Amino acid sequence: MKIDLHTHTSYSDGKLHPEELIKLYAESGFEIMAITDHDNIDSFEPATKSAKQYGIELIPGVEISTLFKGRDMHILGYYVERNKELLDLLDFIRNERVYRAEKMLKLLKEHFDIELEMKRLFEISGTKDVIGRPHIAKAILEKGYCKTQQEAFDRFIGDDRPANLPKQSVTPDEAVAIIKRADGIAVMAHPIYSGGVENIHAMIEAGIQGVEIHYPGQESCTEYRKIVQKHKLLSTGGSDFHGFKDDYKILKDFTIPSSCVAALKKAKGVE
Repeated sequence: MKIDLHTHTSYSDGKLHPEELIKLYAESGFEIMAITDHDNIDSFEPATKSAKQYGIELIPGVEISTLFKGRDMHILGYYVERNKELLDLLDFIRNERVYRAEKMLKLLKEHFDIELEMKRLFEISGTKDVIGRPHIAKAILEKGYCKTQQEAFDRFIGDDRPANLPKQSVTPDEAVAIIKRADGIAVMAHPIYSGGVENIHAMIEAGIQGVEIHYPGQESCTEYRKIVQKHKLLSTGGSDFHGFKDDYKILKDFTIPSSCVAALKKAKGVE
């Protein structure tokens, strides 16, 4: 049985529409999957229809962007149910993304005489409200101010560059609490990119119920598994599929143990 509990659609920063993603996963032999768009749960309705068509079990999810000690910390929420508090939180985060992008375009003009339009950022992102630095970097590249998107970060919008603006977001504690009040299960995403062992302990204090153990590139991190076992947390996993070239290579052989889904369902109280 092939399972993937971490994927993204064009409703956030993925390349495929929900229907296209479901079709791809069905053709790739997956039986269970979760869509965990960044700060957005709007893809679940169209995805559900396609999942029924292709015979895939679809678990509702979301990946919430938070800030912890000045760095990104992503919290996955599984089986979340729509309520006003959760929707208000997601709206707040997305609105902050747009505000940040608008301010960064002004800084690019002020410091480097680079002129970009918000309209083009929306076109690049494919959504009306999910905009990040990669979209700005691509717009800078299109205008010929650099030769690669990485150069755009290095010269203009990287963490210590003049046109960067720090994110404003909620804390992990707040996100975890809201996920739980939406009857969801809160899981720390990809610890290999989120501070590793030290921050797993911090997220345990924040109230997480699980850790994303099975993730490309961190399979050898046995210390994560020891912590999960010691604290009796859930183990989840996913490919973090966005639709980029390398993602398709990972998708070919990727899966996670069915026991992860069984434990997740037990925690939620679903069959």
